[in-house]
Amino acid sequence: MSIRTHRNFWIFLAAITLIRVFYGSWLGLGDDEAYYWEWGRHLALSYFDHPPLTSWIGRLTCEIFGNTEFGFRFGAMASSTIFLIILYTLSLMVFTNRSIAFTTVVFVSAIPLFAIGGFMMVPDAFLALFWLLAIFFFWKIVKNTKAADWYFLGAIFGFGLLSKYNMVVLPLCVLMFLLISKEHRFWLKRKEPWLACCIGILIFTPVLYWNWSRGFPSFAFHLIDRNAGRSWSWRPFQLYLSGQLGYLSPLVFIGSLVAMGVGLYQGIKHKKLEMLFLSSMSIPYVFFFSLACSISPTTKPHWPAMGYIASFLIMTKLFHEYKTKNTVRHKKTITGYGYTAFGLSLLFTVLLHAQALYPFAQSLMPAVRMIAPDAKIKPKEDVTGELYGWPKAAEEISRQVDLLREQTDKPVFLFAPRYNIASQVAFYTNEHYQVISISGSPEQFDLWGRGSLEGKEGHHGLFIADNRFNHDPARHYHFERIEKVPALTVTRAGFPARTFYLYRCFNYQGRKQ
Repeated sequence: MSIRTHRNFWIFLAAITLIRVFYGSWLGLGDDEAYYWEWGRHLALSYFDHPPLTSWIGRLTCEIFGNTEFGFRFGAMASSTIFLIILYTLSLMVFTNRSIAFTTVVFVSAIPLFAIGGFMMVPDAFLALFWLLAIFFFWKIVKNTKAADWYFLGAIFGFGLLSKYNMVVLPLCVLMFLLISKEHRFWLKRKEPWLACCIGILIFTPVLYWNWSRGFPSFAFHLIDRNAGRSWSWRPFQLYLSGQLGYLSPLVFIGSLVAMGVGLYQGIKHKKLEMLFLSSMSIPYVFFFSLACSISPTTKPHWPAMGYIASFLIMTKLFHEYKTKNTVRHKKTITGYGYTAFGLSLLFTVLLHAQALYPFAQSLMPAVRMIAPDAKIKPKEDVTGELYGWPKAAEEISRQVDLLREQTDKPVFLFAPRYNIASQVAFYTNEHYQVISISGSPEQFDLWGRGSLEGKEGHHGLFIADNRFNHDPARHYHFERIEKVPALTVTRAGFPARTFYLYRCFNYQGRKQ
């Protein structure tokens, strides 16, 4: 049975990797992905929004495989495959049961956030890998007490910080375990954990230097600027809660919270080392970023995501215990909950993947309107629509630029209301155009000198917007005249996916006061 389970894992891994390669190659870049690709065109020690590892890897894989969706996403797809291998190995190390390990891999792969994130080139792809590696090596330290493993953990901590700042809570998770576990508390008096932190910070030095040399713009943005001038509201908590229910599915979210509590209780009360360990690697992370999500007006509901990973191992362990032991009370209730939670997550994931290929939700709307006549799906409400349309838009943008250049000998500049639109234009026009982002908020484009129209007086411009971020350039900028090009609507199976708005702007005269 165990040999067959082991073989099934490799078959499953091969199948899910092929699925991710297909989606990663077929679908267009998401708006944020294009932004990270643009970072790779301007290699630096760090960036305004995040640390640099995503851009470094994206640039490397594009150099190898070309500036294509597959080329840019290769690092994320490889990372997600390695992630599942480590997840399987970690579960096997902790519980010494291949059935539990395989169940964990299948379960995590069915969760919407981790399924969709399996091929998207975003910082969380590498954060997830290094976070899991940190759990893996810390467990080795807990079981084998090898001092040298602390140095590996320190290096992983550093590379995790190069992926995303969220890795900063790793010492809190380690500290929680060491404080509670008496037999491992001695490590706090040893030099190795503290040297591990120093190794992590040393690897993180490029980001620290980049921020120091520029007045700490990234740290100021995340800690102060993005929350400045905002009044208290319940909306961030509502967005956080709805995000957890959507990203994980409702039953998985509830089950994860229960698993953390059960794991901590069993770890303390019944001295179950593995449960104390896993709950310690979950609770501080989830609590810290859940709190941040609930109070930040610019909340991102995926912030706590990595903290759930350890709780998923607890969930599958508890499910296996209830499933295999006939003497356990409430066996049918617990196992029924587990199967339902998995089924609901899988359903969400399948629907998202299906919607990404074909707009099923829109095609079902006539039937829905028989029950709710006012029901409709706006193009911007379909998040998968973000992955479509830019190749056609790029063709029209190039055509409009050529028309402007034919009409005058003056220089032509391109500008957009958002950094992600500017980045999409660069990717899908094969870097023919350097687009200015005029969002008005601090961003990476400001550091590149492409955050304003200063110095463009007397030039002609082409303004590029879409249905998500549509602004009339005349609201803030003086031009001799502005001509609105007929809107370009890209459809999927006859349904509108995304609409692009282009404005020919003649003779820029300055910003309005």
